[in-house]
Amino acid sequence: MNAFPELPWFRAYAAALEKDADFRANCRWFRGRVAFRVDGQACTVAFDDGMVTGVEEGMQGAEYVLSAPRSCWDRLLHADITLLRLYRAGELDIRGRNTEIMKNWKALFWIAEGMKLVAGSGRKD
Repeated sequence: MNAFPELPWFRAYAAALEKDADFRANCRWFRGRVAFRVDGQACTVAFDDGMVTGVEEGMQGAEYVLSAPRSCWDRLLHADITLLRLYRAGELDIRGRNTEIMKNWKALFWIAEGMKLVAGSGRKD
């Protein structure tokens, strides 16, 4: 498998999410396209009611953009830290319509936590 943030990594991530009970339960009603931007490189993952419906390079059509430098993503993937902590510290940027971000915060949290499944760092439940 290729390394984060390459497209094959995101395909493996999508497959892992589909098998994850926390993702399915907490993202059951979420529909949207989330772009993950790392130092100018991006991949977008499409979600529809607890399923991953697409993975592609770029940010085309993304309603949400999670953007951070590689060092921040490495911390999210490999350390005991969450999306909320990185966002509140101003290390990770979340863009989109503010009302939609707030409405879908729980889903965005579990989408980010699911990245740890592929990174091999496990996840704190």
